[in-house]
This record gives sequence, C-alpha cells and structure tokens, in this order.
Amino acid sequence: MSAASISNDPWRSAKDANGRTYYYNINTKESRWDRPASMEGSTNNDDSDKMLLEQIGWKSNVTNEGKVYYYNLKTGESRWDVNDLIRQERMKNAKGKEEPKVEEKKEEKDKVKTDEILKGNILKQDNTEGTKYSNHSTIMHVTKKLPEDAEIDFMKMLRENKVDSTWSFSKIITELGSKDPRYWLVDDDPLWKQQMFEKYLSNRSEKELLKEHNEINKFKEAFVAMLEANSKITYYTRWPTARRLIANEPIYKHSVFNERIKKKTFQDYIAKLQKQHQETQSKLKEQALMELREYLKSILLNKKKNNSDGEQEENTMISWQTLSNNFLFEKSKRYMANKHFKILTREDILREYLTFVTEYENELSLRLSTLNERNYTRDRIARDNYKSLLLQTSKFKIRANSNWKDFYMVFKNDKKFQDLLGRNGSTALDLFLDYVEEKSITIKGQRAIAQQILIENEFQWNGDRDQNYTTTSDELSKILSNNTSFKNVDEEDIKIIVDQLINLRKEKKREQEELEHRIQEQKKHYFKVMVQNYLRTIGKEQSWDLAKETIKNTPEFRELNDENTGKLIFEEVQKFIKDGLATVTGATINQKKRNLEPSVKLDY
Repeated sequence: MSAASISNDPWRSAKDANGRTYYYNINTKESRWDRPASMEGSTNNDDSDKMLLEQIGWKSNVTNEGKVYYYNLKTGESRWDVNDLIRQERMKNAKGKEEPKVEEKKEEKDKVKTDEILKGNILKQDNTEGTKYSNHSTIMHVTKKLPEDAEIDFMKMLRENKVDSTWSFSKIITELGSKDPRYWLVDDDPLWKQQMFEKYLSNRSEKELLKEHNEINKFKEAFVAMLEANSKITYYTRWPTARRLIANEPIYKHSVFNERIKKKTFQDYIAKLQKQHQETQSKLKEQALMELREYLKSILLNKKKNNSDGEQEENTMISWQTLSNNFLFEKSKRYMANKHFKILTREDILREYLTFVTEYENELSLRLSTLNERNYTRDRIARDNYKSLLLQTSKFKIRANSNWKDFYMVFKNDKKFQDLLGRNGSTALDLFLDYVEEKSITIKGQRAIAQQILIENEFQWNGDRDQNYTTTSDELSKILSNNTSFKNVDEEDIKIIVDQLINLRKEKKREQEELEHRIQEQKKHYFKVMVQNYLRTIGKEQSWDLAKETIKNTPEFRELNDENTGKLIFEEVQKFIKDGLATVTGATINQKKRNLEPSVKLDY
C-alpha cells in the first residue's frame, strides 16, 4: 500500500477508558472494534493472527453489545484480549522450540478428553475434526457436579470473565450461559447461581474493587473535563440539550460505558454547578441584604423630634406605602445607585421591612414589659395587703351569705382598701366575691355531710305543715352541733347550713306539689274528653246518676278517684254540649265558627 493511500485513509485507531483498541472513521463518524481492511497491513496481519489463534484452539465472536471476545474450543475459557497469546506463540515458532500440533494420536486425544470430562471442566465434543464451536454442545454435554464441588469452577468463570458490580444476574445468564460450560455444572438451580454471584461480589479482593472503581472514576473525570470545556453547558442545561452539544465528542461517542452512567455523571456535574451558582447568589444576596438593612435603618430610625411640650420623642414608624413611594426602587436615586440592590426582589425588601418592624415592636414590647413588671410588683403588694384585710376576723367575718354592701362601709376608709383602687388586675369587689365564693364552696361541702348525718339519724321532716320550719330549724341545729363533724364549725355557719337544708326541703316540696297538680289536671282532662265522647254517643240529656253506672268502670273514672269532681266535670261538659260548644283538650271552641266533620274523633 502506497504512502498516499495511507495518508488518505479516513480510519484512525484509539483506546477507550479500559485500554482496549477501537477504530473510528473521521469522515462518516463510524466506530468499530475490528481493524478495517483499508488500514496498512491489516489484511495480512489479521489473517495471520486469525490462523495462529485457530491453531492453538481460539476463535472470535461478538457480544450483543458489539464487543469482540475470544474463546477456547477445548477449555471453554473466554477473554477480551489475546495479544499476549499471539505474541507467545510467535516467539515459540521463531525459536522452533514448540510447533503447533496438527494431529494427535486418536488414543491420546481420547484419553485427554476422558480425563477432562471426568473433571467437569470441558465439553464432550464430537470426534470429527474441525467441528465449529456450538452453544448446543455446551449445554448438552456438560458433566454435572454437586453445588459444593462446582463452586470453585463457577467462581473461576466469573473471575475470568471480569464480572463486577456493574453486571446484573440476567447479564450473566445471557453472556455466560450461552458460551461457558461451567455455567451449567449445576443445572436447574438458578437460585444457587444467583447466590454464588452475590458471594463472588462480596468476596472480591481489594485490588479488584480498586481497579473497578478506578476505571469508572477515570471515565467520569475525563467526561467532566469535557463538560467543563464546553462553555454552552451551564447550571440550567438539561440532558437532552447537552447530549446534542456533545454528540461528536469522542469520549461520549466511543466510550464503552452505557448511557445511564453518562447521564448520571452529567447530572452530578450539573448539580455541582447549581450548588456553586446558589452559593454565589446567596453570598451576593446576603451582602445586598446587609446594605439594605443599613439603608432602611437610616430612613426608619431618623433623628428624634420635639413634641408640643418641648420634649424629644421618636418618630412613628412609616408605612410600607410611604417607604416604597419615596425611598425605594426607581423613585429613589440613592437606592438605584447601589448596584447590589439589583439582585433583590420586592418580596425580599418587604420581608426585611417587616423584620425591621417586628424587631422594633419587640423592643417596644420589652420596654412596656419592664414598666409593667415594675407596676405589677406594686399591684401585687396592694392585692396581698387587701386580701389580708379580708381575713381580719377581729373587725368582721366574711361568710358564704355575705353581701358587698354590708362590708363596704366597714373598710372603705381603710388604707389597704384605698391602695388597691385604680390598680391593674382584680378589683376590690372581685377579690371580695372570690372570698365569698370560697366560703360558699366550703358550706356546700359541709351541707352534703349534714344531709348524710340526717339520713343516718333517720330524721323526719315533721315541720312540713309548719311553713316557717321554726321547730325543725331548732332540731337540725341541735343535731349538727352535737355531731363531731361540726365541732369546729361556729354557730353562724351552722345556721347557714340549716337554712340551706330547709330551703332545699321547701324547693323539693314545691316541686312535688307541682308534679301532683299536673298529674291531677291531666286526669281531669282525660275524664273530660271521655265524658264528651260518651254524651255525643248516648245523648246530652242523660243524668249523672245514669251516666255514672255506665262510666264508673272506665280507667278515666277510676284514675280520677273523686266522684264529686267527676260530677262537676260531667255537668260542665253537658252544659257546653247543650249550648253548642265542644271541649277540646281543656279549652272551648265555638262550633258555629269551626264545624268539625262527623267522622273526626278527638284523640287523647
């Protein structure tokens, strides 16, 4: 091949991140693993290498991803690179120390095959010379082993095929199950194979892990360097856009790493750019906010002015509307002169204004709290002194039934009372009523004890006929005074308890009488409705004596239990009917104004 043809050849060679040689066309952008025929010496060298490999039992094939690999027909071994084998074989041929054996005696060949088959390391192959490599024979002629015996060979297979953590178990099935007989040493047990795969990954040497890590890191470093060199890729660039920008970059186009790793590396790089951008913006914004705070402070906290009395006082905080109309944005030359303010939004400025107002309000609240604390101390002392006045039994004694008007005249001129007037918090009346309430609660508890004592003594309320309960009051006072539970209760409180017991009795008696009265009125009403229906049916001229014989067994008459009352009601109803009136639920209705249908019956 001439020098001119070499210089015009568009094919070039290069190495990927793993050190493997590939070829690419500078015109068509095509890439391939095998050496193009147009390159110098490719045909002769490739043919001689191929023949040499076949002589020592090696053939080539291509994976599903387009990678070229080599496998040994006899041992079942596979590898990516055979350059060292070719180099060793050529050295042997050059020295004449060892020639490739073309034929073997059939007996020796059969013996080797038998030994290897017993070890389970190779396939049972046909005796026909020149038989091509067949996946079918790999699956059909493997000597099976027990799992514990096959583990070493299975691990060796994974190690020789450079299996690493980037492999999935399905990839092992696809790539190794179709070419390596050691995959089938244990058949019909995918769970065992998956366990062996996981065990292999767990037991890899530190050197293997470091090599795998360094390889992908080497690619990532180079890929990131390519991204950094591209000025069109910024912190907001998306992967579809970046992929179009780097489509012709060799590291993207010819790298053996898959699209997922490339995309993940790009996303990590963009995340780093975004973080750097955010940090830069945060620093600029923080500087702008510091300057804004000083600017607002100079406006909102300006000098004090004199009031009408000639005293200095702070200005009232100006509103946001006034601030924005006079001191911010385009309406203020001073504001626009600061270039750092350009990074701030209206929301940022409003937030700073509200923060400033909140801090100012907190400061005022703290001052007010200090003043209130001082006043509170004085208020608390005044309340405590007044409470001590309420407890002074030498002057007066407040009880559960005490009234404010009775005690006001007693302590209105007392200094402890007068010091409390005008103070914050509870007033003198509130504290007095609270004290009376405490006494009332105590009396209620003692009253409950008194009721239990009366039950235990089987006390009878004989004074129900005597509405004044004078005798009963004396009896109750005597019973309670003689009981040990009331030995520490003075006579005045016992009198209050007795009065409450009598009032409760009166209230209960009144309720009982009202209930009996309602029941009696209801009985009269039911009897009146029954008589009305009876007279309309029998006749309004019937006498009470005749009617009584008929209705005396009715439940309404028996419940009424009063013949005189029944007679009065009968005559009253009879008179209404004669006069053309009807009694309905105790009321009278003029039939001339409202005629009832003959079929209508009053339900009671």
